[in-house]
Amino acid sequence: MDDMQDDAAEQPVSFRYNFDTLDDYIATSEKIGQDGRLEEAVDVMREAARRFPESARAQHGLGLALLLALKADLSVRELWEYLADEEELAEEAHSAFQGAIERDPGYFDAYASLGTLLALRGRPAKAAEVWEKSLSLNPDQPDVKASLEELRSGQVGDEGAAQA
Repeated sequence: MDDMQDDAAEQPVSFRYNFDTLDDYIATSEKIGQDGRLEEAVDVMREAARRFPESARAQHGLGLALLLALKADLSVRELWEYLADEEELAEEAHSAFQGAIERDPGYFDAYASLGTLLALRGRPAKAAEVWEKSLSLNPDQPDVKASLEELRSGQVGDEGAAQA
């Protein structure tokens, strides 16, 4: 039985998309997402994160795809619908953004996106803290500044913020 497990462990991992570069994955995910195929865009970025596990950009791209899918789900969800799927998307997006930050602590876009997710999930104090960190790393982010101002003035609604 151990020989069978060893053989399985040695088998190469197959990929559905199998693009050569991370940029190819990101561009394809963006195109698919713009076409409204958000679940497939998430799948592309999940594969990218598996292919490039040390890449902060891959983690951030996965988080963004998940965040867009979450926003789309929330925009069409009826009040009575079960939230388990949205919670799973939110948790996976949170993990992806955290993974990007762990891989590159100076990756201000990952902080900005995490702040948007937190605002969307009803955690305004934490969102403000994360957006402030993003701005400390790169003050030239007008969308993040606007989102932070909206949050502080109490104008952030269900959409979370302008910055995605």
